Amino acid sequence: MSVNTPISTEQGKFYGLPAAGESQGEKKRLDERHEAWSQYFRGDLWLAIAEIAKMDPRRIIDLGHYCHSFEIVFGGLARAIQAALQFPDAQVVGLDMSPLPDRQIPGNMSFQLGDLTKELNLEPNSFDIVHARSVMCHVPNAIEAIQRAADLVKPGGLLLLLDVDMSTMLTTGGSRVYNYISALIPLYQKRGADFEIGRKLQDMMTSLGRFQSVQCHKVSLPFNGKAQDEATSQLSVATRKSWTRGVQVAGKPPEGFTETIIKEYVEELNEEDCTAVWDGPISITETYLEIKTRLAFTSLR
Repeated sequence: MSVNTPISTEQGKFYGLPAAGESQGEKKRLDERHEAWSQYFRGDLWLAIAEIAKMDPRRIIDLGHYCHSFEIVFGGLARAIQAALQFPDAQVVGLDMSPLPDRQIPGNMSFQLGDLTKELNLEPNSFDIVHARSVMCHVPNAIEAIQRAADLVKPGGLLLLLDVDMSTMLTTGGSRVYNYISALIPLYQKRGADFEIGRKLQDMMTSLGRFQSVQCHKVSLPFNGKAQDEATSQLSVATRKSWTRGVQVAGKPPEGFTETIIKEYVEELNEEDCTAVWDGPISITETYLEIKTRLAFTSLR
C-alpha cells in the first residue's frame, strides 16, 4: 500500500494515512502517542500493571490497529516492543493488518499479519495478556472482534482494551468540531463500526454472559490541556496533537468532508479556549466466569 492510497472495502471507499512501515513521520506520530499513554500509566504499558506483576506472563500479544475512515495505520510496534522489554522472559507477538515496519525489535518478540475481523491463525486460550488500543471502535461488529480477542486469553490471563467514545465531542466542542464529528459518524456507520463503543464496552462484555466482575477507571481529556492533574493534561495535549497531525497529512478527504471542515476542525482544537472533551471510562476489569480468566479492558470516552 502506497502513501495516501485510496483503500477500497466492502463497505465503501476510504482514504488513509500512510502506514508506519512506509512513513517515518507516521511512525513518529504513533510512537509519540504511545509514549503519552505510557506516561499516563506511570511509565508502564498498562493501567493494570499491579495485576500483571502477579502473573509473571509468558505469552503476550498486542492486536495492532485497524483501518477506519481516515487512518490505515500501523502502531509502529511501540506497544509490543515495550511489552517485550518490560517482560524479557515472555514471548511477545505484535499482530497487525500492515506489514512489519523497518525497525529493530527485541529477540523475544515476533510479528504476525492478521485481521481481527476474521478468524485468527492463533491458538485459543494461549496468551497470558491480550492487548488492543483504539481498535474496537473501528471494526465492523465489534462484539465479534472482542469475542475473538477474549478467545485468545488463557485461564488466569488478562484482556486489556482501550477504546474511545467520540460522541462527547459533539456536546462539548464548538460548531467546527461538531461539523467534523458529524461528518465522521456516517463513515463509521457505513462500515458497521461504532464511534460510541467506549460507553458501551461494559454492557457488551456483560451481554456475553461469561464474566462476573467489573472494575472501571475514568478519565476526562480536555483538548485545551486544562485537566485536573498534570499527567492527564499531558495526555490531552498529546492526543490533540496526534489527531490534528493525522488529519492534516491524510489523503483526499473521504465522502462528507471538505477541506474547510478539516481546516476549521484543526483550528478549533488548537485554540486555547477549546472546550472539546473526551469524557468517560478508561479501564474495566472483568472475570472470565467459566474458566476463571481475569479479563481487563480499557475504554476512553
